[in-house]
Amino acid sequence: KGATLDRTNSTADDKYYNNVKVAAMKADKVALKFVNNKFFEGMAAFIPAREPLVFDLFNSIKKDIDRIYGEGDVLKLIKSPYTEGDDDEYMAIRSGHGSCSAYWKTMMPNGKENYIALEITEDLVVKLRYQDAVLIQEAIKKQDEMASSDL
Repeated sequence: KGATLDRTNSTADDKYYNNVKVAAMKADKVALKFVNNKFFEGMAAFIPAREPLVFDLFNSIKKDIDRIYGEGDVLKLIKSPYTEGDDDEYMAIRSGHGSCSAYWKTMMPNGKENYIALEITEDLVVKLRYQDAVLIQEAIKKQDEMASSDL
């Protein structure tokens, strides 16, 4: 509800939307990717109201995902001159001295794993990504075929 299609950047296989509600939160931008009319990858970007709140936003989204898929694997690295637990962790990420991400895998009946990833980017956007394990291979194959036909 309230989402708007970005007609300028969207194509038949890639749809871009602004102001989309994802679960209980408003994503500033959402990209949906399709291969042979099947959804294989989705990305959502969440921008915190203020930069120092980026970890609160990350943790809130992570908590929602954890409730559905179980505890995600978190990888957090803060390098000198910053330290984990200080109030400037967001500045560490902004300056390239840190990273923060979480990952979930869901096993499909065919034995393949779908992936969900959540990360804080250097521009302090919380990015959520989903990939279908089977269809991503189909998309890569199609992309390779298109690249080969261009030769």
